[in-house]
Amino acid sequence: MEITSITQYWHDPVLAGLHVLFAFVALISGMVVILRQKGGPWHKRIGYLYLVSMLAVNGSALFQADLALSDPFVIASFVSLATLLAAMVCAFKFRNSRSPAILAAHGTMMGWSYFGLLAAGLTQSLTASEIYAYEGWDQNESGVYVLVALAALWTIWHINRDTKRLRKAARRKRERLPADKRRGADSPA
Repeated sequence: MEITSITQYWHDPVLAGLHVLFAFVALISGMVVILRQKGGPWHKRIGYLYLVSMLAVNGSALFQADLALSDPFVIASFVSLATLLAAMVCAFKFRNSRSPAILAAHGTMMGWSYFGLLAAGLTQSLTASEIYAYEGWDQNESGVYVLVALAALWTIWHINRDTKRLRKAARRKRERLPADKRRGADSPA
């Protein structure tokens, strides 16, 4: 069974190469952000690297696509852009509000963004190979679903773990503030 190049499915091989390069940068930077301590200067720097890489991945995918809404990768690109936008809005809102709910929403959105990257990468790499055209594809198709399901479980576990930590840390920090300085979800409307 021979693995074919991803560039054969793209109109421009240079754009395909950049797409793959930025996808790898996003995979690595996203993993580092997930596994490292949250909120510090390195979290922000690596997080911005992840954001820029994901914008490049989605932009290159949409640029080469026919933008047919019947294409699941086009839909996934738009969903990915929406999750990134929501996560960044939450991050900027958290700077002012210090609300644990907004911080948890940021972590959740970024977690699902990373899951989308994992799912798209697994699906794309498995379906772009000769195995897709292979006569016994229907026997191997379940492997794709198992890998995507495992990536989903891993992401859900990390989202739950990290958002619990984020909420606890934000609450502790908030409790140390004087009552007149507290704002956000606990303040009266």
